[in-house]
Amino acid sequence: MDIWFKNDSFPGILYQFNYNHFWRTYEQQEIDWVEERNGSLFAYEFKWKEDQVKIPTQWKNACPNSSFEVINNSNFEKWLEITR
Repeated sequence: MDIWFKNDSFPGILYQFNYNHFWRTYEQQEIDWVEERNGSLFAYEFKWKEDQVKIPTQWKNACPNSSFEVINNSNFEKWLEITR
C-alpha cells in the first residue's frame, strides 16, 4: 500500500511513503536501506567512495527479483532527486 500526500508549501508536488527497512544476517551480511513499494523490494548500499560492492549472497538468494543499487558520491543527488 502506497501513501501519498500533498505538501501545501510545494503546490503540485506529491510525496510517496514507502516501507523502509535495514537488513542484516547473523553472518553480518547487510544492506543499508531496503524500500518496499508497489509490491517490490529495492535494496540500496551507501558508500562514499566508488568501491566495488557485491550483492550479499543471502539477499540475492532470498529476494532474487529485487533490485540492488550502490549509492555513492557520484550518484547520490540523482537518488535524492536533487536538481540544480
